[in-house]
Amino acid sequence: MSEVWNYFVKTSTVSAKCKICGSEVPRRGNTTNLKVHLQKHPQKDKTLRSQNASKCQDQEQDLAQPPTPSTSFASAEPSTSASTIDRMFKETQLWTDDGPKTREINEAIAFMIVKDYQPFSIVEDEGFVNLLKILAPKYKIPNRKLMTKLVDDKYSKVVECVKTKIQDKDLTITADIWTDSHTTRSYLGVTCHFLSPQISTSLQAIDLGVYIMNERHNSA
Repeated sequence: MSEVWNYFVKTSTVSAKCKICGSEVPRRGNTTNLKVHLQKHPQKDKTLRSQNASKCQDQEQDLAQPPTPSTSFASAEPSTSASTIDRMFKETQLWTDDGPKTREINEAIAFMIVKDYQPFSIVEDEGFVNLLKILAPKYKIPNRKLMTKLVDDKYSKVVECVKTKIQDKDLTITADIWTDSHTTRSYLGVTCHFLSPQISTSLQAIDLGVYIMNERHNSA
């Protein structure tokens, strides 16, 4: 949940009440209006921005690095019937749809898809399925629809991080056009540049997107 809710109380599905001034603020399924209203209270707004910047840096580090493998479940209890049953139950819980081991592997697959430009359909490839059956027999391989949702969720987090980073910054936008020599298809890359004293005194740059050009690009 966004930190902005530290300063508001939900009063309905379409509005929230400011804890600072008591104003009723309309909302439409997001926190944009709430953040805009909070700017009327500069000190609280500054605190929220600082919290978001810190959270954004943590999320960036998590998204940029592959998930760290967890240690296998092991019990130091004596081998009794009761402890064995308890251990088996805990082991089973690890591999439920929302279990920690299942989430860990799901995150690792999502990272692989993004990092290596793999298609979502890889989770249905015979070789990939066979590999996971050997490595993690209890793991239920998700379908491409679930993997798409996982990657979309990560994308949404990155978008929020980018918005937080460039908010209230003086931006310089640059564009670069190039053509793929194999497909002869042209692309437009857009990058923004800015200074961010909270992160570094050096120039920061963020790739905003790459877009396919409908018209052919050449040097003329």
